[in-house]
Amino acid sequence: MSTSDTAAPLCGIVMEEQVDISIDDLCAVCRVERTQIVHLVEEGVIEPLPALG
Repeated sequence: MSTSDTAAPLCGIVMEEQVDISIDDLCAVCRVERTQIVHLVEEGVIEPLPALG
């Protein structure tokens, strides 16, 4: 394997299995647009908390 085939190390924040975070905070932490988070919810990758009412 040549050096060009190796991936760069990843950096990130380790989060607990269940964390309550707003969509705006999640977008800021992940540096993504709101539509990308909505797409992940639609695909079932992440689940929103039930709305409080």
